[in-house]
Amino acid sequence: MVGERIVAGADAKLGLLETHLGLMRGGGTQTLPRLIGKALAKELIWAGRRISAAEARELARAICANAPLSVMMTKAAIDRGLDMALAEGMAAEGDVSFMLYFSRDRSEGLSAFREKRSPTFKGE
Repeated sequence: MVGERIVAGADAKLGLLETHLGLMRGGGTQTLPRLIGKALAKELIWAGRRISAAEARELARAICANAPLSVMMTKAAIDRGLDMALAEGMAAEGDVSFMLYFSRDRSEGLSAFREKRSPTFKGE
């Protein structure tokens, strides 16, 4: 899925509470992992936990503060890698890592780390 977005009001609570009720409704186990990732989806579904709109926004802010190319490529590697054998997925990850080695954002991230400052990423 490209360009996923979840729009919610300030008082919204996000989650699937079916396990509290001993049931499973259609779609949640397939759509939620695609939107928020498999691990968080499992946590929310299995524990019946909900997150606030503020927590979801904070997670989005944290993601947006990172290097866009790295976020995009790790998302693709995770999505595709789950359909591959582990060795094949590791090789694909190595290819992505090699591509990111030449990005300006990588240089900016390493410089910012050394200089103990926040990076300014440009998606380059």
